[in-house]
Amino acid sequence: MVQQSSLQNFSEIARISEIGPTKNHFLTLHSSCHKLQSIHHGQITAYHKASRITERMNKTITHTALIQLLFVLQILCLIPLTGLGQENKIKFSGKVSFVSDAPLEKIAATSDKLQGIINLSTNQFAFSVKVRTFEGFNSLLQQEHFNENYLESDKYPSISYTGKLLDKWDSQTPGTYKVRSKGYLECHGIKKEQIIENTITVTKSQISVSSKFSVLLADYGISIPQIVQKKISEEILITVTASQSK
Repeated sequence: MVQQSSLQNFSEIARISEIGPTKNHFLTLHSSCHKLQSIHHGQITAYHKASRITERMNKTITHTALIQLLFVLQILCLIPLTGLGQENKIKFSGKVSFVSDAPLEKIAATSDKLQGIINLSTNQFAFSVKVRTFEGFNSLLQQEHFNENYLESDKYPSISYTGKLLDKWDSQTPGTYKVRSKGYLECHGIKKEQIIENTITVTKSQISVSSKFSVLLADYGISIPQIVQKKISEEILITVTASQSK
């Protein structure tokens, strides 16, 4: 509307300049010039208003962008803290030994392939060993019978113990801690709940775990043929030693 009014006033001034001015024309010319001045003043006022609005918008946008930037920086600062949570898990490696002490024969075997992990934040743990990694025995035939007839290692390749530590201990303070663990010992495809007493030793450079406990073969579906009942004990003593892996 401003542009259309301006064009009409300019047209009026041009028409007067072509035909020559009269008194009425002078009045008309004066009125047209006054209108143009008013329109021009209005345009300047509108321009200043628009400039102030634009300035306020720029400040608002700048402030919003600054808030967004600070938010992003906060998120970036939290990322390393999230990674630190993963450092609370300690890996272990070690040995598992078992002994069958029967009236006519003592059988012992050891695996040095034990692997485990303890979550320091939750005190949850998991340890596992492959059955076929056990060595020792009194003969190769005895080892073969252990894998094929008793533990059936092709069908049940691993023995595991998973659960949670029940008692308090401090991984940062050197000392010896008696800590019970409660979890499920899985062997020969059968899980049984087992509470085990452990010794956790903390030094400045290492954390180690050791324990001794016994299991009944019958609890895990392992039967002893009558012909060798005097050579294989129904109760097996197990010894575990593990230390922190690097």
